[in-house]
Amino acid sequence: MGRKVKNLLSCVFFLLLIFSFLVVPIVGDTFTGTGSKTTATFNSNGIVKVVWTTTYDSPDYALFSVYTYEQGNSIFKDSFSGLEGTTYYYDDGTLYFDVSAANLNSWTITTSDTSGEYSTSFSGFGSVNTKLFTCSGNVKITWTTTYDSPDYAYFSVFTYELGESIFEDYFDGLSGETYFYQSGNFYFDVSAANLNSWSIIVEDFGESQTTTSESQTTISETSESQTTNEEITIGLEMISVLGVMSLLAIRLQVRTRRKT
Repeated sequence: MGRKVKNLLSCVFFLLLIFSFLVVPIVGDTFTGTGSKTTATFNSNGIVKVVWTTTYDSPDYALFSVYTYEQGNSIFKDSFSGLEGTTYYYDDGTLYFDVSAANLNSWTITTSDTSGEYSTSFSGFGSVNTKLFTCSGNVKITWTTTYDSPDYAYFSVFTYELGESIFEDYFDGLSGETYFYQSGNFYFDVSAANLNSWSIIVEDFGESQTTTSESQTTISETSESQTTNEEITIGLEMISVLGVMSLLAIRLQVRTRRKT
């Protein structure tokens, strides 16, 4: 009995050992600091969610901005800024952060792997990549910002399709609306400076337009059907009138012949 238990425990230990070698964490790293520095590398398998926070004595003098580099490449792949926020990195590779920080007590950056998060409403304070949104081919985009002074406030946005490196659209200004006529999965690459907050709302009119078009087609078909029915009715009435007139004419001829 004791030997069987011992053999069973040995088997369980052996299986756990094999499992520990097979299971490799994908993405889930945390980086911390107080000032400017370059972090250790982390891996991206396609889409990485990046969340950062900072602590400080005064937000007026605190500064935090980050460039994302791919290992072995001197040109940065992405960037984000602000005293806190969430951004998304839409590419794979071995990456690291180049952090610029001033007048902070501490900062923390956490990465996590995700298959993609979707929304139609986006908000933030600084420069980020937003969650994904799905477009059916006819989208209205409305944005607003809040700021202390419009003289130094800045807001601009590039629209990228998931998996593509060339932007599909661009808009800027402290508030406004624009329209986007592409279909697929997209995200916004936001550049913002000296803002208290910004917000972007996406309204997809593709389905409603299709419904309206189908409704108009149904109304048109109904109208055509009604017109055809009316024409048939008028035709039958005319035939009836002509028939009655013909019968009257025949009776008159008969009466005339009888008198003769």
